[in-house]
Amino acid sequence: MITDYDVAMSAMSVIIIALSQPPKRRPRRFWIRPSLRRGRQLYRTSELIKDLILDEADPLNLEYRNDVGFTNFFRMQRSDFQTLLDKVGPKISKQNTCYRDAIPASERLAATLRFIATGDSYHSLMYVLKISKQCISKFVPEVCDAIVEALQDYIKVRKIKQH
Repeated sequence: MITDYDVAMSAMSVIIIALSQPPKRRPRRFWIRPSLRRGRQLYRTSELIKDLILDEADPLNLEYRNDVGFTNFFRMQRSDFQTLLDKVGPKISKQNTCYRDAIPASERLAATLRFIATGDSYHSLMYVLKISKQCISKFVPEVCDAIVEALQDYIKVRKIKQH
């Protein structure tokens, strides 16, 4: 017959064995998703911008005819994009680290403008721009704040009266 002492000893031995074994570790996840790393090495967003500009160039003399591709993708003219980048670039640029290169200000602005223009989810932008959705979700509000700050002289904000 099993006594209370036997049950207690069995429980103690199970607890001791469980505590003596090291906890099982989860397999390590990657720092940057392999498809995004490979994609960013092969095809950066800045390359996409260059391709959109070159698509509109006349192949014989490389004169730019129009900005249809660029305007369709970003919903603004190339000159306006460059002007906006000049205004917000210093506020949104980051430094490279030993671990990885920072996302350039032009790519941050391009991703933000694409998000604002299309309303795409961060997840779909991740595949188009080859930037992780975590990074996009972090820098889109920062870039929007920088745009509002840079253009506050041109934007009228309605003031709310408080009682």
